[in-house]
Amino acid sequence: ESYNILNRVKFVKSKTRKFSKVLARSKYLFTDTSMPTYFIKREEQVYLNTWHGTPLKTLGKSTENDFFDIANVQKNFIEADYLLYPSEYMKDIMIRDYMLSGIAKNKIMLCGYPRNEVFLRDDAEKVKEQYHLEEKTLIAYMPTWRGSVRSIDIENQIKIAEEHIKEISEKLTENQILYINMHPYIGNMIDISKYSNVRLFPKEKETYDFLSICDILITDYSSVFFDFANLKRPVLFYTYDIEKYKNQLRGFYIDMNTEVPGPLLYTSEEVVDAILNIDQINEEYKERYEEF
Repeated sequence: ESYNILNRVKFVKSKTRKFSKVLARSKYLFTDTSMPTYFIKREEQVYLNTWHGTPLKTLGKSTENDFFDIANVQKNFIEADYLLYPSEYMKDIMIRDYMLSGIAKNKIMLCGYPRNEVFLRDDAEKVKEQYHLEEKTLIAYMPTWRGSVRSIDIENQIKIAEEHIKEISEKLTENQILYINMHPYIGNMIDISKYSNVRLFPKEKETYDFLSICDILITDYSSVFFDFANLKRPVLFYTYDIEKYKNQLRGFYIDMNTEVPGPLLYTSEEVVDAILNIDQINEEYKERYEEF
């Protein structure tokens, strides 16, 4: 709906003939992932790939379980005229792990990240007022998806998420609100109606638009913390299953124990304790926010 005012924006459904035609005939192409496997860029087209976040979890040839599954992403990075990276850290990882050195002739842009512009806003208080949230501390909970898409996995994740939400909700103070943004597979199935201090991210706002007014972020292995770091506000890492995650799923580019801009917490009691002592954590990690 927010696009209605932009009469020059048209939505096209993917996997349709119209989509293929638009892809084949557009002068400028932008994506934050990759184009379909059948896409071949015409010489006169200009293609910019921004990727969709600074990586914490391993990618490309560094992944242990699906390193062979990189062909289309690698092809896209080679075809793109421009690759956009917000930091040397990300540039080095992407070039190395998608093996672009010596075969990609594109221009690399080290500059601002479009997805993070919203964190430089100056109207946060106005947005808080709009939702009647003045004087409230907003805590965003954004955990990563785990496992496969089998129903047993989904049921299990819903159960775990509901336990965590209940345990955190019970201990929050009167002026603290927990806003949750779960993976679409489970987000709509979690019942929060019984909690007065737990809410879903507002549907009418883009996720980062609302995140930018939050005071604290709770996440785990998601690259969202790299983006949130622009605000220099506290991040809590709720890593209750870190060993299992590391062993079964993905490796990390940085040492979670010593290098991330916030404490690793293993129980909901530790999470609540951190929220109640957030000023101390803020002080402790100040220098690391700068780094990130």
